[in-house]
Amino acid sequence: MFRMRPNRFFALLIVLSLLVSLGLAETAATPEPSEPPVPALSLAIATIAPREGDVEEEAAIAAAQKLLEESLGIDARLLTKADFALRLGGFDETPRVAVVTFTSGESASIFTVTLDAQTGAPIRASEFDAACLTTLLYEDLPAAAQATLEPAPEEAVPFPAFLADPESAATHVTQMPTDYEIPMGVYMNGTPVIVTGILAMDGGLMYMGGEAPEGWAQVTIGMQGDFAGISGFVPAHMLNREVGTTAIYQLPQGKLTTDSATQHVSLYKSGSRNSDILGVYREGTTVQVMGRLRDWYHARLGSLTGFVEVKHLAFDAKTEELLNGLLPDAFDSVQPGVEDRYQKYMTAVDELWYKFGDSNDWPLSIKAQYSQLSLDWGFQDGPVNVLPGEGELTQAQAEAIAEEAVLKEFGMTDRDYAKVNARYAYLPEMPDEPEWTFRFNSVTPDKPDCAVTLDKQGKVLSFWQDDAPTKPTAYDPLSDLYMYMGGTETAETAADLSREKAEGIALEVYAEQTGENTQTVLVQSTLTANNTSRWWYVTFMQPETVDLYSFDVVVLSPMGEVAAHTAREQYLESAASVGMLDNLDELEREKGRLLTWSLEDKQQYAPGMWGLPGEDDIPQEQALAIATQCLTDKYGIQESDLANWKPFYRFDITNGPRWIIEFFTDEIIASDILTGYTVTIDAQTGDILESWAPEEQNG
Repeated sequence: MFRMRPNRFFALLIVLSLLVSLGLAETAATPEPSEPPVPALSLAIATIAPREGDVEEEAAIAAAQKLLEESLGIDARLLTKADFALRLGGFDETPRVAVVTFTSGESASIFTVTLDAQTGAPIRASEFDAACLTTLLYEDLPAAAQATLEPAPEEAVPFPAFLADPESAATHVTQMPTDYEIPMGVYMNGTPVIVTGILAMDGGLMYMGGEAPEGWAQVTIGMQGDFAGISGFVPAHMLNREVGTTAIYQLPQGKLTTDSATQHVSLYKSGSRNSDILGVYREGTTVQVMGRLRDWYHARLGSLTGFVEVKHLAFDAKTEELLNGLLPDAFDSVQPGVEDRYQKYMTAVDELWYKFGDSNDWPLSIKAQYSQLSLDWGFQDGPVNVLPGEGELTQAQAEAIAEEAVLKEFGMTDRDYAKVNARYAYLPEMPDEPEWTFRFNSVTPDKPDCAVTLDKQGKVLSFWQDDAPTKPTAYDPLSDLYMYMGGTETAETAADLSREKAEGIALEVYAEQTGENTQTVLVQSTLTANNTSRWWYVTFMQPETVDLYSFDVVVLSPMGEVAAHTAREQYLESAASVGMLDNLDELEREKGRLLTWSLEDKQQYAPGMWGLPGEDDIPQEQALAIATQCLTDKYGIQESDLANWKPFYRFDITNGPRWIIEFFTDEIIASDILTGYTVTIDAQTGDILESWAPEEQNG
């Protein structure tokens, strides 16, 4: 269908990129392009195109049914397949996943099974019930997404140690080896721990506090009896295994305090008032403090370790100053003891993401649903999203006020922004004072993104504008088109924007962006929908460019708003690329095949890509010697056979300077597919940057 024409456009862009890096498909295979980024839009997460080797729909459904039946005991006969899609994976999944969704007429539930897109192996399964709660039924994260715990080099884990931050009096203990600045808790130097693993860092881990530590240790603190203790991660270099040196650390002391008439305080097994009570102690009893969670102190009292509410410990002025100085800017909202509950909560949130796309662009009703989930599960953090009540401004009324405000303040008109994100929310401590926030996403180079906040009566409270001017590439309308390719073609209704009006709106955008003849243009439009939105996908092509590239516009129905369109620069670039390829045909008839051209001719043809070596660059003869040696050392080509492999040269200036030397036999040159050896060399150092053999290339 015409609405898939952008794929042809992207193919053309890929041709151009090959021309830049590989010389018009005459060299080694490029690595497979990564998936396009998924931009923020008020749509369900877009499906992606299948690749060779991907699990097919029938096999995916069978694997999902098998998991539900054999592993989870769910009668698949009561389920009806509702959807199959290939999607981008999440943070803890493989990059690309297959998602199968079933509905149950018997229980009014939705079952979602996520599988690895290539192997078809199950990753997770969950049930989304009629009460909008989600239960995680199965989870098996791919090994590639998990860090590996390796034994400590000195001895096998577990082993005892003490916390010992060389630069502070305490160490942050985190739920994951990622953000050291937002810990579950802060534990004093000298706190005994059991080290259960040393974490080998991999490319999937981040450290938000600056340079990453060399590694992380997984530790358990306060394990006793049937209490498993607090488990988390600390930087590995903050451990001390020399028991004799721990005497230098003095755990701070405090005294139990209370305003209760009983004059006693309870010591809890874990950081929850619902946990067991280990003992009840008189006010004034001295305890040692090992660490601080958000609302609790982890303390030692005699031979016991337990938890005391923060309000029930008092310190002398010096100790209180020390402890206050060790507090982080914020504690992790997922405190110890609630990890399983948090996982179930996040599964419920994931369902909203699957159904409605990026949370920034959810409609107010879904944002309110999300906040209610957070409140019910106990993980509300930050403003609480609500819906306008009776007598309050509607979203349309508030947005009109916001548009007028940013026009006056920033000169931002409706042609300067692509979309507006709306929120109506209150701070937990101010439930009677909800505020509107509208963020305007700019498409104008000299007008950055901006936002305005209104009170519930519509009074302007504040403005915000991005510090840096918006770059022309800050909003790429073309990338948004991916999102609008994932819907389902649907029939037009009386409530929809008519096809004629949608095409008229889209034609104005096409004319403004391209300046091409609107009298000769070919138009194709399709009405498409998903769970939350309906839109017309309108495609424009000139007769001479059919099947080469197109200009596409998305018009929302019934509003008539333009949500996305092909980026003007990329459209013009594609036209130039087609012209360049046409010109190449003429030049090759005159000069022979491109690979045989001299460096001077290649530079003249594509001066932005190819050049000539300078005084500081190694000469062509030296580059050839390096490349030839690579063929002998790496690929085992005998010296007697080297004469059959003829070298061809390019001097790449796009990522360099670099010498690119390709070797082909006469038989390969006479064929339609050029797959020989390719060696890329740093033109200044002579280092080999990469090399390819024929079997590693795609021609």
